[in-house]
Amino acid sequence: MQRLDPAKRQEILDAAARLFAARPFHEVRLDDVAAEARIGKGTIYLYFEDKEGLYLSLIREGMSRLVNAVEAQMENPCADVWDRLAAAVEGLIGFASRFPDLFRVMRSGALTADDPELQRSRRELSGLIERAIRDGNEAGQTADPWPELTTQFVLSFVRGAVLYPPEGLTAATLRHHLMVVLRRGIAKEASA
Repeated sequence: MQRLDPAKRQEILDAAARLFAARPFHEVRLDDVAAEARIGKGTIYLYFEDKEGLYLSLIREGMSRLVNAVEAQMENPCADVWDRLAAAVEGLIGFASRFPDLFRVMRSGALTADDPELQRSRRELSGLIERAIRDGNEAGQTADPWPELTTQFVLSFVRGAVLYPPEGLTAATLRHHLMVVLRRGIAKEASA
């Protein structure tokens, strides 16, 4: 049995991310991925069953990395809600900035809507942000009647701004603006 190389597998995933970010799923062939990764097409089959398996692995692993990135930024649960939300925003934007092709593919939603593993990761990601807002409500820092809806707003805000940025948008401006919008919308003093 051939020994599989984790670095080679990652090269294949990186090549696939570049191609799936640039073209629709149905236009990307495994031959294209092999050429982009500079390997033989047969090598792909050592690591992935087929194109759908490659794509799903790319999305699953990307989502897991995103959850870990946000969780690492939010690791201090004792911080106030604004520090935790800023950390979550930093994790989301930082991930999107470091892995733009992967982020674009992950946010496309093609072929993955019903995957239980992805649904679990999405719930975990949402739960991190929602928990921070609920904790803020309990601590009297926020007054958000719909933390689960605000969570989706945060995720959608980042997604939309990263995928369709206004001209001249920087990561720092995006972080700052999102936090301003959140403070004006859910801060305890904003609701008074």
